Amino acid sequence: LVSNGLTRADRFAIVAFDNNVETRLAVTTMDNDGKKKALEAVANLQSGGSTNLSGGLLQGIDLLSKHAAGSSGTNRALLLFTDGMANNGITEPSAIVAAAQGAMTASPCTIFTFGFGADHQEDLLRSLAESTNGLYYFVERSEDIPTSFADCLGGLVSVVAQNATLTLEGVDHTVLAEAHCPYKCEALDGGRLAISLGDLYSEDEKDIVLSVKLPQLPAPRPEAAVAMRASIRYFSVAASAIEEVSCTLQLSRPATTPADQPA
Repeated sequence: LVSNGLTRADRFAIVAFDNNVETRLAVTTMDNDGKKKALEAVANLQSGGSTNLSGGLLQGIDLLSKHAAGSSGTNRALLLFTDGMANNGITEPSAIVAAAQGAMTASPCTIFTFGFGADHQEDLLRSLAESTNGLYYFVERSEDIPTSFADCLGGLVSVVAQNATLTLEGVDHTVLAEAHCPYKCEALDGGRLAISLGDLYSEDEKDIVLSVKLPQLPAPRPEAAVAMRASIRYFSVAASAIEEVSCTLQLSRPATTPADQPA
């Protein structure tokens, strides 16, 4: 990650945690001198005692928060790497997730989690990642580590949209009952629904399942009609401007289901 992934435009820090939590590298620009310091810090990492995962996580979030001022338009990411169970500090998974969310109230960041081997808490790492629109990686062997880091870093450097919000609106008495997804959802006036998607990456796809209530019709309607409007508003990294794109969902409601109708 340090040698091949980061550039002079990046800043990087390292927090080590076992039963103790220690910042081994302060937030440092990754020029030649910075990379040398980072590699020295990596070389000095050793396995230690118990796993104060919450302490390491919160320390990392705090480091990012302190350097958030004046860094709008940049990506702030925390990569959490562990091979064990949280058995020191805060140990309850839901409490760790809540603590992380509380620590990020003023300065959100994306958490990517890496669970090494069979003894880590997958549910905890997955929840931490999903709560910030990040990703969870299961690292089965040490040989898998470079691939996982490369995938994570590739996503970070290919962010095309930031602070993306998807707004959905029912048309012609269509009611949006619920969105089944890990993203923050907010009910707006007029029966609209706003879903916060966070950052979007190049070639990224998001699947959101919706429960929709359609009005009863007095007769079949074989022709297509608009049932829902959708718009997504985001900061375009390429254009350095706020952009918005819209589309509609059209439904036909014939008397009988067509034979070639997909489920």
